[in-house]
Order: sequence, then structure tokens, then C-alpha cells
Amino acid sequence: MMRRSVLGGLAGALALMLPGCGMFGNSLPTYRYRLTVEVDTPEGLKTGSSVIEVRTALADKPLLPDANVLDIDVTGEAV
Repeated sequence: MMRRSVLGGLAGALALMLPGCGMFGNSLPTYRYRLTVEVDTPEGLKTGSSVIEVRTALADKPLLPDANVLDIDVTGEAV
């Protein structure tokens, strides 16, 4: 009986800690966009495409205490 209550208490403590797992991380989702351009030329339809990746994260030290500032990093090439 003692073992069951200890395991129950441990499971309860772990369940309470789970919502805070992402609390200290500052990364946000990464998005990838594909841009396709079609141009009608005298030789026919020409297409080109590229992928752009946008990574966002919360800034480490915002200027104001209550402000949420994003660091945005865009990588990719123009079409």
C-alpha cells in the first residue's frame, strides 16, 4: 500500500511539472515557404521557384521588461 501511494505521489508531481517544460525555451516554430513564379515569354511559359526559411525566437534581453521582442532569421534565395 505504501508503494502505491509513493508511486501515485511521484506521478502527480511529474504531471504538475509537465506544463512548464517549454517555459524556459525561447524558440518558436520554423516556417518554410515555396514561392513559384510563372512568366509567359515568346518561347513559352517559364517557371522558377525557391524555398525561404523563416526562423523566429524570443529575444534574450528585450529593452523593456514586459516586451516580447522577436529575433527573425530569413534564409533562402530570390526566385
